[in-house]
Amino acid sequence: MSSSSHATELCQTCLYLPDCTRRLECDFTITSCDRYVADPSRVGDMNIDGVPELKGLCKYCIKRHNCSIYKPKGGIWHCEEYQ
Repeated sequence: MSSSSHATELCQTCLYLPDCTRRLECDFTITSCDRYVADPSRVGDMNIDGVPELKGLCKYCIKRHNCSIYKPKGGIWHCEEYQ
C-alpha cells in the first residue's frame, strides 16, 4: 500500500493538499488534522467567518463538526453516517 493512499476525503478538501507531506508520512488513515484549512475551491461556499457553508444533510447533522467525509459544493444528500 502506498503511503499516499492514506490521504482521505479530508485531505482532498484541504488548502495545503499540494504541498502536504503529513499524508505521505502517515501509516494510518487521516481523519483529523490540526493543519487542515478548507480550500474554498474544493468545498462549498464560505460563510462570513470563513467556514464552509454546508448544504444538504450535512447542514443539520449532529456529526458535522467532526466529520471527515468529503463535502462537494452541491451538498450530500445520501449519507449512512447522518444523525
